[in-house]
Amino acid sequence: MKKLLEILNDEIQASKTRDEILFNSRSKDREKFTSLHRPLRLNK
Repeated sequence: MKKLLEILNDEIQASKTRDEILFNSRSKDREKFTSLHRPLRLNK
């Protein structure tokens, strides 16, 4: 259950970051991103 909550939190943060990039791209005070990296999670 803890892993699921971690993954969901990561997905929420990634979604917020993506929205920031897409919707504030022309704002003078926007955050500037050079690259995005998503960790690879493997389970056995």
